Amino acid sequence: MRLMLFFQLPPPIHGVTAINDFIYRNLNLDNDVSITLNKLQFSDTHKSLNKISIMKILYFLRTVLKLFIKLSFKKTDYVYFTITPSGVGFIRDLIFLAVFKLFNVELILHFHGVGVKKKIMARPSWKLLYRFALSGSHIIHLSEHLMDAEIIEFFSSSIKSAHVIPNGIAIDRSFCELSRGMPRVLFMSNLFKSKGVIDAIKVFEITKKAVPDAVLDIVGASSGPEMDAEIDYEIKSRNLENDIFIHGFLKNEDKKNIISNCQVLLHPTHNDALPLVILEAMAFGKPVISTFIGAIEETIDHGENGFLAKVGDIESMSDHLVDLLSDDALYQSFSTNANNKYSKNYTSEIFLDNLKDVFLQIMKMKN
Repeated sequence: MRLMLFFQLPPPIHGVTAINDFIYRNLNLDNDVSITLNKLQFSDTHKSLNKISIMKILYFLRTVLKLFIKLSFKKTDYVYFTITPSGVGFIRDLIFLAVFKLFNVELILHFHGVGVKKKIMARPSWKLLYRFALSGSHIIHLSEHLMDAEIIEFFSSSIKSAHVIPNGIAIDRSFCELSRGMPRVLFMSNLFKSKGVIDAIKVFEITKKAVPDAVLDIVGASSGPEMDAEIDYEIKSRNLENDIFIHGFLKNEDKKNIISNCQVLLHPTHNDALPLVILEAMAFGKPVISTFIGAIEETIDHGENGFLAKVGDIESMSDHLVDLLSDDALYQSFSTNANNKYSKNYTSEIFLDNLKDVFLQIMKMKN
């Protein structure tokens, strides 16, 4: 049997490409399963993400043509595809799916984001497009809640099978010291407004009044000059230039060190599924303050290993942050709970074993 991995790899590095890269480097199945890679590369920088260009359109057309030719001359039994759930990316991916369906390739579609339900509620006609995409496919999603809300509610009779696999990450355990450290708060994400970077600054401003020695580290790749200017304005208008530090994009040892040295991860996102940075923080024993979005509420146990708030609830997040920065016993309890939950649910080994099991289950169904 032949399995094609059809997905994007770094650069740029973000949650989906990082998971894809891990799968590509580590996935091995039975000896009778041949695995090949068809690499996609629509963007090579964070600033070009989610933007349409002539070069991207030409690359897409060439990729469709090459895929058609490849499938014409070499049979592929299964394709594993990390599909974009909405927007222009979904329309692009729909064309790829049409080509695979034309050649009777069985589809294994892995959702790492949300947006299906929201799009159907806003524009019911899109349900027909999603039904075409998902019909006869095997679906993998990040959590039971997202699978039910995004897929089962609308397409339970159309799909072949449904599987839940939470993300997992590999962490160098030598960095995972469950120490409190100084009151450093960390925001780590690519600097899109939807990730909540402006909210993080507002939360920190209120927190600073109760915890005067607190500092905020902002880590993430720039999404463009307009967002950079807005972040700069929000910091300077609050006179926080000496308390907030912008580090840009960090990786490897620099990234590990800044997570290890922080006390709390602040991730007030407006739009996410299951951000890897939350799992990374948990692995380091760092409590997380985030929002009731995507699969986050199944990952963060409110009041046990972190706190959750409604999107935009600055005061609530500030109150929780002050509690964690001020209460030693509370912090140590949350820190231990965060690390324990990561170890039991979100390691790279658990993720890879779950993915292998799903692939083998799917292949047995065909036999």
